[in-house]
Amino acid sequence: MIESRSHTGHRRRSLSQSLAQSVSSLCGSAESGIKRIVVRWGSAPGADPPRSEPEAELLLLDNACKWAKSNVKIQSEQENGAVVLTVDDDGPGLPPSIRDQVLQRGVRADEAAPGSGLGLAIVRDLTQLYEGTITLDESPIGGLRASLRLPS
Repeated sequence: MIESRSHTGHRRRSLSQSLAQSVSSLCGSAESGIKRIVVRWGSAPGADPPRSEPEAELLLLDNACKWAKSNVKIQSEQENGAVVLTVDDDGPGLPPSIRDQVLQRGVRADEAAPGSGLGLAIVRDLTQLYEGTITLDESPIGGLRASLRLPS
């Protein structure tokens, strides 16, 4: 189920088409095990969510959907002249001691899982290119929170 809500908490009928397609294709398959995806943004009623760098968005969504047990939460909002995209999942998360390391090329938290160790490093590189920041923290829903902040 993809649930989309505005800054006021009211359910929205339309979501930015590209973001909806990305969420659906990355997290919507039956094999993923994702049961609930919540998308929230702090833009004005009737407006599309604030957009950050699309390639970085896709990579963060891919990572969240790969590790989530059943829930992914995506939030996009304008904050102090920046676009802030936050992606939360309820997966195993990452210990604080390796969060900076997984932002480096080729570093993987779990060598048994599929992947190349490039996704989060590419997000970091794109974020730096656009003079932004990425942080990895513990998510309030139990897994990892990735926050991307870019000048608007």
